[in-house]
Amino acid sequence: MNKLKLCITCTIWTLAGSIIGFLGCLNNIAYQFSGTITQALCGDGANVNTEELETAIQAGTDLAIEISNQGVTMLRNENNVLPLTNNKVNVFGYGSSDIGQCFMGYGSGGAGTNGRIYFYGALRDVGFEINENLASAYNSITEFTPETKYGGGNAGSYKLYEPELSFFDQSVGNGKTLISDAKEFSDTAIVVITRRGSEDQDWPQYSYDQNKNIIQDVLYSELSTKERELMQFVKSNFSKVVAVINSPNVIELGFLEEYEIDGCLSMYLPGNKGNMGVANILKGIVNPSGKTVDTWPYDVSTAASYYNAGPSGTHRRSEGTYVDYMEDIYTGYYWYETADAEGFWTSDYAKQKWNVNGYGDVVMYPFGFGLSYTTFEWEIKNISVTEKSSITKDSEFAIDVLVTNTGSIAGRDVVELYYQPKYIKGQIEKSSERLVAFAKTTLLEPNASELMHLTFTAYDLVSYDCYDKNFNGNIGYEIDAGEFTVTLKTDAHKAKQMKPGTHDAVIKYNVKTTILIENDPVTGYPVTNKLTNFTNSTSGASSIHLEPSVDETVPIYSIDGSDIPGGVTPHYMSRDNFISTFPTFEAMRSDITLYALTKNGLTPRNYATDEMPVTGSTSTNYKITDMIQEKYDDEGNQVFDENDNPVYELVDYNDQAWDDLVSQLDTATLFNLSNSGGFGTIAIPSIEKERTVDSDGPCGFNAIITGNGESKPSTSFPCEVVLASTWNWMLSYQMGLSVGAEGKACGKSGWYAPACNLHRSTLGGRNYEYYSEDPYLSGIMTAYSVYGAKEKSVYSYVKHFVANDDEYGRTGKYTWMTEQSLRENYLKPFEISVKVGKATGMMSGFNRVGSVRVGGSYAINTEILRNEWGFKGTVISDYYQGGNINDMDESIRAGANLCLSPNNTIDRFNDRTSATAVKAIKEAAKGILYTYIEAKYVAMTASGLSLGSYTGMTSVIYPWWIPLLATLDAIVVSICVIWAVDAGISAFRKPSHKKKTE
Repeated sequence: MNKLKLCITCTIWTLAGSIIGFLGCLNNIAYQFSGTITQALCGDGANVNTEELETAIQAGTDLAIEISNQGVTMLRNENNVLPLTNNKVNVFGYGSSDIGQCFMGYGSGGAGTNGRIYFYGALRDVGFEINENLASAYNSITEFTPETKYGGGNAGSYKLYEPELSFFDQSVGNGKTLISDAKEFSDTAIVVITRRGSEDQDWPQYSYDQNKNIIQDVLYSELSTKERELMQFVKSNFSKVVAVINSPNVIELGFLEEYEIDGCLSMYLPGNKGNMGVANILKGIVNPSGKTVDTWPYDVSTAASYYNAGPSGTHRRSEGTYVDYMEDIYTGYYWYETADAEGFWTSDYAKQKWNVNGYGDVVMYPFGFGLSYTTFEWEIKNISVTEKSSITKDSEFAIDVLVTNTGSIAGRDVVELYYQPKYIKGQIEKSSERLVAFAKTTLLEPNASELMHLTFTAYDLVSYDCYDKNFNGNIGYEIDAGEFTVTLKTDAHKAKQMKPGTHDAVIKYNVKTTILIENDPVTGYPVTNKLTNFTNSTSGASSIHLEPSVDETVPIYSIDGSDIPGGVTPHYMSRDNFISTFPTFEAMRSDITLYALTKNGLTPRNYATDEMPVTGSTSTNYKITDMIQEKYDDEGNQVFDENDNPVYELVDYNDQAWDDLVSQLDTATLFNLSNSGGFGTIAIPSIEKERTVDSDGPCGFNAIITGNGESKPSTSFPCEVVLASTWNWMLSYQMGLSVGAEGKACGKSGWYAPACNLHRSTLGGRNYEYYSEDPYLSGIMTAYSVYGAKEKSVYSYVKHFVANDDEYGRTGKYTWMTEQSLRENYLKPFEISVKVGKATGMMSGFNRVGSVRVGGSYAINTEILRNEWGFKGTVISDYYQGGNINDMDESIRAGANLCLSPNNTIDRFNDRTSATAVKAIKEAAKGILYTYIEAKYVAMTASGLSLGSYTGMTSVIYPWWIPLLATLDAIVVSICVIWAVDAGISAFRKPSHKKKTE
């Protein structure tokens, strides 16, 4: 055999082996992601009632427009430029074009293009005649170099596109240019400014060198150079100019004053229908009634949270990432209003740092601000708890306010009630303002009135003392003795001028002795630190951590970082001295070895006292529907409603029947149920539980991950910021009903939404999925969406539980904060969703709270969520990634239930045999089954329909791609083998005599 043949043969063998190896890698990937591939190629198996779905989507479309009508916020209206009186308008800005506008953020909260109404189209629909030459020119832009106004990091999506001013010199015929034609067309111009939001990408700050020195001074929240040129250019050529802000996040709007822009509307992200709301307001068909859900400062760097948010505020070490919530409780208006109360904005510090002198130089539009085309008068008609009343922990307050439209145009108004607690210097941290109640009127005609009923309780007034800072021996919720007030306001900064001769806006109360709320008012469960190791030697107050759900050799540290390795504790801002404690950019803590002590690969903790529970029992024969039973009174008589229909009740969660039901399942089924929770749950024929389909989409169902979005359309609602800006909980409830109706029509049982993390910073890339900087407003809007959806049999997984408020480095991120901040700010919306909305689902975040993964935190998932708040149901992981992010052995011991991964071929459990594991998996299964059937029960109760109306909504999925792939595998491998064998035979075959001679 010559060398050439040997070389050729070896090459063939190598190629054949490489092909087979590559094929093996592809097959392994297919195996790992088989569930996702199946859903993307074969659908989710949900049966669609086309007629019912069309009806639901039409109702959803109408509701989406109404949400935009009430959510779009008028920020400026100089000389009453709005509504526009000229039907002819020029529309400027790349963001106004069909491709340039941002409709929804990127990621799992995104949406398809079904039925999209574009900005130009909306203006035409309400009767405007737009400059078609200008619109066509913008729509014709296909490619040009963007201004990249960001400072590195992972902010690749945040590029600003705006053409050079020479763009307007192009000819439109008849000797005209775009700009000369526009000036001749109309004296009125609309300029659209667009920004985006994205999952996994926060808005960038400045660029910094390794010493945190600024090396670039342009922010994504500012106008770019080209946008500034455009704004100045438009103002110099048109007498009436209105800016429309198409952004999910707060941007700096000082340019409105700088260029004397006449009017401004904030439309946020409109979804596929929301442009109609903007057009309606511009035209005057709708009177704006939206209110801001965030504080709009002139300079976003005045926010205390700014220095520990976004790519520059999150530290990425080789061992992982961490972020310090150094602003403590002072986010949003909690910060801006409290800083004003303390004189911070007139301090030398503020003057030198930002060149400001007072609140008016700092805040352009306060939280809760919004203008209207009409005026309103308020009058207090009743106060249930008088100013001289004795306040106790059980006090319930009600204030009735008569709102009268005193203008000439029909409109809606929002009544806002804020609490001003007594603050004692150096003791418990308290913001100077806190929203405790709000109410929105119906559409009031001129001179019409409506009585608004605002309520709150003593529990709404508490502060959480995690360090016993007032030395009274208590760690928990309390109200300090002394005077406090509540004030009716038009926004967080401005008290309402009440009707002359009536009670003014401020109502004073006095607490004689400090009120301690030691037990949760709903469940009665004791409340104290669950995540903070602390002892106050002066008062004797102390708290200790609960036991971890993993090996006891793995330490759990206080979430404030006070005991993290290296002795480096984050420094938290205090009202005691804002100047000396205001956060700054800090160097990375490179000496911390925390990750090595708390990383993945933990040993599941088992308890010797646990006894192996019963599984696979045949002593009972319950079906899942048996958990809904006909109701009987105390005397044994069946209860009927007024129409002689049987009344049903859900078997109590703590009833033995639930344990018996779960005990019927064998261990394999129990673990498979928790292991296979990606976009649905498995069927369990033995108890007649159907397979369910769950979908993502905080702004309506979407299929970004699983596909089939166009074949199974659903309403793309305006983003959560628009919904919150309505300040109308009824619209949130109606959105829940609408999503639920669409879910019922297309066979969906679960909704990975709503999302109620906070706008901790304007840099949050996912702020479009969240409601507000305020925890109370966020919680109320979440709660009513949850309950509305459930009345149509769709359960919600409220996300991302908890403190997953930014995106950069979110996977496994260590989030350090005080327990006061966690409870008062970040847990509060979730608490309200449970207590008001009766949420039975939570989705945990990718992050850690302190050093513990939130999905594996017993303190969060069991002690606080279940025991304190009374939650019953399912905690599901975010999209399961394992490693540093998820650990199912840890999670089920901590009180979580379900793994969000469609790839159920992978076993996520390392321990399926210990008594502790089996005990935990039974409790996990109970929660999953309860979530499923409780939604059916609520829907039955709400609609009067039978259980059969909510079952049988899914069919079997045939994964046709798997046998196809196997066939292709066989063909390719066979060819490679034959090729390699033939090459080998040819190489080693002795040549014939003739060939030798030749």
